Amino acid sequence: MVLGVFTSGSPNAEQQKRDFDNASERLGDKVAFAQIATGLGVQPTDLDYYAEIMNGSWPLLIDESKGEVADQLPTRIADGVIIIDSAGFISSISAGSMSDQRIVESVEKSKTGSDQSMLNLLSLLIPSFIALPLLLLSFPRKRTEVPETALPPGAGLGGTVLAAGVGFAAWSIPIAILSFFTGSYWSFVEFLLMVWLGWQGLSLAIHGEVHEIQFIAKNIHKRLPESYRKWRLLPDFSRDVILGHWLAWLSWFAFPLMIPQGIGSLASASLTGMILAPLSLIAHCLIAGLAVLLLRSIATIMGPISRLIGMLGHKEAPRLWGCLLIGMALWWAIWLLVGPINNTLFI
Repeated sequence: MVLGVFTSGSPNAEQQKRDFDNASERLGDKVAFAQIATGLGVQPTDLDYYAEIMNGSWPLLIDESKGEVADQLPTRIADGVIIIDSAGFISSISAGSMSDQRIVESVEKSKTGSDQSMLNLLSLLIPSFIALPLLLLSFPRKRTEVPETALPPGAGLGGTVLAAGVGFAAWSIPIAILSFFTGSYWSFVEFLLMVWLGWQGLSLAIHGEVHEIQFIAKNIHKRLPESYRKWRLLPDFSRDVILGHWLAWLSWFAFPLMIPQGIGSLASASLTGMILAPLSLIAHCLIAGLAVLLLRSIATIMGPISRLIGMLGHKEAPRLWGCLLIGMALWWAIWLLVGPINNTLFI
């Protein structure tokens, strides 16, 4: 959907109409257009002239008297154009108006995830360093010995990537499914996510582990070949899984719409998108596993010192991380309640 927002009497109203007319000819009936007039004290009589020009080309809406609807949009109470993808997420914004060429390009991009890239996961390490706090959980506790029974080449590196990918999938699969159905109510989904994050932080602070992730890791580990299980014990395997899971949470804080738009919007755009979305999700999980592998590699650089840090902090570091998560979840939940959720329920 293409939504134009304009203040009463603004020349951008007619400019938006011209751009929308040209874009609608190229896009056809598969994309809906609408405009909403906003501004303090806006009245239906203010739109008589413009409604006559439009002649019913698309819906012309009018905001509340204090601009309550527009105030929830990224444009606020000002002129602008917003592109909303098929899952209900905002994919593009432009102040004033948006050229017909850019409208067409933005609509096409919204069908493939709106430029949400899985490589953003690697940027959590470099250059943003957002994932560096996970180093506290990545230090080894013992020297990695050569396996007694021969394993396939790359079993160690590949095992870390796949285990971390499982942890990432434990978070991203529910998010991708929910985004397919609940894009219009995403603030409520985010609140439920904060409840989940708070629970995980509390579990980590008290017990030193996240029970649902530990359950997943344990059930996967016992189904692996015996030779691999004897070499990569459950505590090491579980740590890779939980690191992938925490990376998923950090990716959401840094790129909130990477999974909802990159996967959910892609799946809801077309039949082809529904086929490509699971493949894209698998690729996201593998990239997350690679990021965790890089973290684990960085954590082992100092050799014996790394192992000493890992042994000294293996109980305290998870509990500290859990306390930080509780604070983050509480802060975000309060913001959602007084902001987006409050606006949705009472406006």
